[in-house]
Amino acid sequence: MTARADGTEHIVRRLVRDLSIIAVVVLLGTVVAVSFAALGAFDREVRPAIEREAAIIGVVVANPIERALGLGIPFDDLVGARDYLEDMAASQPAVAYLVLTDLAGRPRAAAGPAASGFRAVEQPAALSGDGMARRALPGIYETALPLAAPGGRAQGWLLVGVSRAAGEASIEGTRWDRATVRLAAV
Repeated sequence: MTARADGTEHIVRRLVRDLSIIAVVVLLGTVVAVSFAALGAFDREVRPAIEREAAIIGVVVANPIERALGLGIPFDDLVGARDYLEDMAASQPAVAYLVLTDLAGRPRAAAGPAASGFRAVEQPAALSGDGMARRALPGIYETALPLAAPGGRAQGWLLVGVSRAAGEASIEGTRWDRATVRLAAV
């Protein structure tokens, strides 16, 4: 009997084909799982970096305001606050908005490309160990810094909104890298 006559050649071809399909599916599944895990890890690294950037910008912007408060200028009488915020927002491309609010969360001065879409919130309930409050909003990471004269009580808040677009641009830049890895794995 030949291989053709007893059908084993057909069975072997089918078995090789089925095993090849299973191997490709398992390999692609593994590559996709690793890619998503890498993306999640990358995002966990990017968010803290964006939050640190917002905190640094906030400290730099808050410093002259707190100095003015320390000189006895009342929070509600800060002159030129909007112009100052506009200059600072323009100098930092990642800034979506800079907003000065009173303790009740009512805006007193605002600047930045997303300042018009700013939504007031009440005073943050919990501050982190560095004395700042953070929250994630659609498209923006926000850091809130209490504003006070040196050694005094808080008189208002400086809200720094940093666009997620900067971090997402970094993530987007890795998409081609991940696609290349997937193709090479196949």
